[in-house]
Amino acid sequence: MKRPRFSTTTRLAGVVGLAFLLAFAVLGGFAYFTVSSLLYQDAREVIHTDAEGLTDLHRHGGRPALLAEVEQRLARPDDPDALYAVVESASGKRLAGNLEAPPYGAHARWIRRQGAGEPALPQLLYQRPLDDGLVLVTGLRLRSESGFLAMSVRAAMMAALLAVVLGLLLGGLIARWVSRRLRRLEETAARVGEGALASRVPLDG
Repeated sequence: MKRPRFSTTTRLAGVVGLAFLLAFAVLGGFAYFTVSSLLYQDAREVIHTDAEGLTDLHRHGGRPALLAEVEQRLARPDDPDALYAVVESASGKRLAGNLEAPPYGAHARWIRRQGAGEPALPQLLYQRPLDDGLVLVTGLRLRSESGFLAMSVRAAMMAALLAVVLGLLLGGLIARWVSRRLRRLEETAARVGEGALASRVPLDG
């Protein structure tokens, strides 16, 4: 069975369309990575600032002040996506907070994980050990960041489809232009072959 043979003009149109798509994919991927990094950096700064404030409160008011502040924030939240946990490092027991299974350990670290529930939003957490056997975890559900990135992906997919269509249209126009020029050459060559040796390809500048 013979493979279908595509004309040069068809292949040219396809190449131009593919070039448009590849260029858009590279630019779109770079833009997505840049925006995503900026959004997560902003979230990190908010979480870290929150942790600094609670750590300072614990330093001056001790465990009771810290636990009371976390419970008060959860009772009247400024941000419903804020996450907190105060955990005993030795037992892993949660003393306050709204994280059901918070991580804990001996070192400060950042944690990204997928949250439970519906919708299952990603979470960014910052874990910090305190000086009396407690671990403080502050974090955020990345609702707005996830929504913005999802919207960006949908917009990028629509734009990629548009880029392919425009690339194919432009490729078709270029292919037609090239085809017309080649046709003139073929017609002149045919006339020369028939004996009209004075025939020349018409110039167009």
